[in-house]
Formats: sequence, C-alpha cells, structure tokens
Amino acid sequence: MEKNVSFISTDLIAPNTYQPRKVFNDNTIEELAQSIKLTV
Repeated sequence: MEKNVSFISTDLIAPNTYQPRKVFNDNTIEELAQSIKLTV
C-alpha cells in the first residue's frame, strides 16, 4: 500500500455541502485521530 502525506493550509479546507452529518461526536473524532496517527 502506497502512503502519501500532503500538508495543506487550513485556509484551503471548506465544508462539503453534501456532508449529511452536522454534529460530530468528540470521542469518535478522537478515535479517528488516533487511527490516523498509527498509520502515518
């Protein structure tokens, strides 16, 4: 599996109008962050 990491300015990130979720669970976000840290 190829791993590529790109660093971009947060100014370039915009909300996706097609994203149905409006509320994000803090614990779920933390779990996601931890899993990303383990794979990078």
